[in-house]
Amino acid sequence: EVAVKESLHACRARLDLGDANGAEVALAQVLRQVETSRLSPHEVRLLLDFVRTSPEYKEALDLLREMEAVAEAALGNDGEDGAWKLGSEVKVDYAALGFPVDEAAAKILLPDHDIVKIYYRLDGKRLDIKVSAVIPTKSPTALPILAGMAAMYHETGLWDTWHPVMMGKGPIELRKRGPYHNLWHLPQKVMMRKVCELAEERMFFVRDAGIYMMAMDGRPASDELWRAHPAPLSCK
Repeated sequence: EVAVKESLHACRARLDLGDANGAEVALAQVLRQVETSRLSPHEVRLLLDFVRTSPEYKEALDLLREMEAVAEAALGNDGEDGAWKLGSEVKVDYAALGFPVDEAAAKILLPDHDIVKIYYRLDGKRLDIKVSAVIPTKSPTALPILAGMAAMYHETGLWDTWHPVMMGKGPIELRKRGPYHNLWHLPQKVMMRKVCELAEERMFFVRDAGIYMMAMDGRPASDELWRAHPAPLSCK
């Protein structure tokens, strides 16, 4: 039991960071530790019940469900049979943009992976937008594009250099900055109107599969978080 509690502490550390994959790995290690022990079947059942009723187990499952929801949003059904509707398509000529397209790359782009597809869906009063595109892993200058995209969103102090409507230097942090979970004010100026979005950002890394996902969820005006974090005066 002492060893299980110590392993649950490792899971708690990942949960406090908002690291879903790290919490899952730590929790799996706890369960494997119990199941491969030399305890009697009765003792194993008692320890498994102890793990499954722990706060760490429940919180890890909740966080994994959030990750699954993000994966569904990114990879879920498109078109008439799914929630996502196709809004627009843009064909991209990668060679014209300076990206070398060899024979292998040309096969990857068949039949329509050289088309950027923009989808939308309504969730109550919220409009979700998804962009589906095949992106080269390296730019013509050999800089890593995929890692660069992740860094671009993480380096919030530089948002004003590329975000078309962002006010100031970028998101205003409302909690201590975390590597996987953050809460921000996003002050923006659209035409002559100043608005502020309250956004919860989550990043998920599935390390063994090499998957990175980011979700930025704008909170509606009725959300309780607005009471604790009202919009700055510059946006009122």
